[in-house]
Amino acid sequence: MQTMLQYGKAFSATAAGTISNLPTSCAAAAVSLLEKSAKQRNVKAMNEYAKCLYDSVGVDFSATNSLEGAELDEAKAALEKADAERARQAVAWWLHCADRLRYPDAMHNLAKCFADGRGVDRNDRAAVAWFRRAADLGHVPSMFSLAECCENGIGGLEKSHYNANWWKTRAHAELGDRNARIWLGSNKLK
Repeated sequence: MQTMLQYGKAFSATAAGTISNLPTSCAAAAVSLLEKSAKQRNVKAMNEYAKCLYDSVGVDFSATNSLEGAELDEAKAALEKADAERARQAVAWWLHCADRLRYPDAMHNLAKCFADGRGVDRNDRAAVAWFRRAADLGHVPSMFSLAECCENGIGGLEKSHYNANWWKTRAHAELGDRNARIWLGSNKLK
């Protein structure tokens, strides 16, 4: 199982965007390996597989290159429908990882889905709640996202530069900034 995850992650590297440089067949093989590992309940594979679904990794779009007019419009509509379905599937995987397995990366990805309204209805309050759950588990990107929500008063949060700075400082503290840890020791979230 671990080997499938390693091969799948080696091919996918979705966060770095390198998968787009691979031939579709290689990307599809990587996604297949991740899917197998995900179905064996490997939480990291579940998260990576969901990313691949969400980003349409391994999907061959070349068939539309030779289409024109109404055929092209029909193909685009079909691709958009399939894309929406893949996004819903990704949300389902992330929800499982986030809610049942308490996996912070999945919580963050789920929060972004709610913030963007992709795969689920847009819901800023839900986005903030998932960012907060991940941040409370030490997830640095979620801390920065919460800071942005505080700065802009998103998701029912009161606009607060103090709270935004608090989350940014906590993120820097998690990254090892000694001065940030000292500041957090004397300043509490309001």
